[in-house]
Amino acid sequence: MSRLVRATIVAILVTLLICPVSPALGDLGSAIDAVVARESLAAGLVGVAVCDPATSAMLYEHNGAKAMLPASTMKTISCAYALETLGPDHRFRTTAEVEALEQGAVSSPLYLVGSGDPFTHASDLSALAESIAQAGITSVPGGVVADVSLFSGRRWRGGWTADDFTYGYGAWPDAINLNRQTTRLTVRPGAVDGPAQVDWDIPEAPFEIANETLTVPEGGHTELWVDRSLDSNRFTVTGTIALGAEPRAFDRSFVDPGLVAATLLAARLRDRGVEVGDHIGYGEAPPSALEVAALESLPLREILDVTLKISDNLAAELLVWTTAIERGSGPSFADAMGDLTRWLEARGMPMDGLRLADGSGLSRYDYLTPWFLARHMASMVESPLFSIFRDCLPVAGVDGTLGNRFRGSILEGKVAAKTGSLSRVACLTGYAPRDDGSLLAFAVLSSGHDCPTEEVYRAQEDIIAAIMTEGLPE
Repeated sequence: MSRLVRATIVAILVTLLICPVSPALGDLGSAIDAVVARESLAAGLVGVAVCDPATSAMLYEHNGAKAMLPASTMKTISCAYALETLGPDHRFRTTAEVEALEQGAVSSPLYLVGSGDPFTHASDLSALAESIAQAGITSVPGGVVADVSLFSGRRWRGGWTADDFTYGYGAWPDAINLNRQTTRLTVRPGAVDGPAQVDWDIPEAPFEIANETLTVPEGGHTELWVDRSLDSNRFTVTGTIALGAEPRAFDRSFVDPGLVAATLLAARLRDRGVEVGDHIGYGEAPPSALEVAALESLPLREILDVTLKISDNLAAELLVWTTAIERGSGPSFADAMGDLTRWLEARGMPMDGLRLADGSGLSRYDYLTPWFLARHMASMVESPLFSIFRDCLPVAGVDGTLGNRFRGSILEGKVAAKTGSLSRVACLTGYAPRDDGSLLAFAVLSSGHDCPTEEVYRAQEDIIAAIMTEGLPE
């Protein structure tokens, strides 16, 4: 080989190193490779998988077999499990039951029996009280008892942090739920040098408020904090608020929703002239108990729509728990996760090396691979309920957790996908349509990045744009 030839080859190689060749048009793999190789993503881990639902072929993988935190993309599994087991028209029933009724008097407590409805609201208990009164009940000397025996064991999940528990997104699921287990506390100025006024939106609720606030003169500094004891409904309000300042609202989770609901139901019955004893507690309705009134939830398709669009953790946890019980599992959440695992394996989803710790993705113990999520989403295309499932997902630039993302891009109005976010974790899994009418399932999982989250979002946008536009492997 002549010196000229060798020099030419060296020059070409140097040029390639300095100016990497752009991904060839129509090359899906090269296009995605160029995105995941960005310097801004180098400190973290990115996993990508693209699956063709028509053939089940995996068209692209980058760290596809790497187990990573899925965050709220876990909800796509929980909701699919519930949808295919319970059906889109399933409704949860919360019942009022008594042991015996004679001339309007109940000889036992009134049992409020929970079914895991995630979206029972205070107004629903007013309607239930009205139905009970219309059933002819005039006296309940035994008080109101909450029956939450549908579930057993602890309500929180492994891998949840104590920092999560105080906030609505970390509320503990239970067989009876109320106002998504969240109350709004409002703090208003009081008299100068005196405490602030603290109110909450369920005034009958047996909450304990430790008011350690101070009202300072007009123009003074306003800074407030609201904390809750981990295992009780004792809220501590601290800080200062200036005279004339606007009220400050704080949304916080609460525990023992069964007791809160029973207390509220008793109050609403008294509002309707029903005599109710003072006892409020937990208990289990006997099998022979008579149903006197009931609340029905929204149909499951609407529950799924809310759960996936806004990424509701409480609803996702309840859907897994109640679905597993419907399929014959035991009452503990460990039983439920075992049944969910068996359901996935029966659908051809291998679980070796993976871990499911909760139904919402809030747990730091969940581990799934991009391959697994992409394959799961692809498998749902084969379901007769696929259109319902897809319609419940957020749509890029339109609604839900994607309402403010990808606007003005080719993704807007076309890509349906579930987001997943934790500290330094940003995930996305869903469906990308192509011009030929085909639909590809994808999963993009990223964690550990030290760049702004917007950089990760931009990378996700570019990856999905490539899935929609670049040529597929032969």
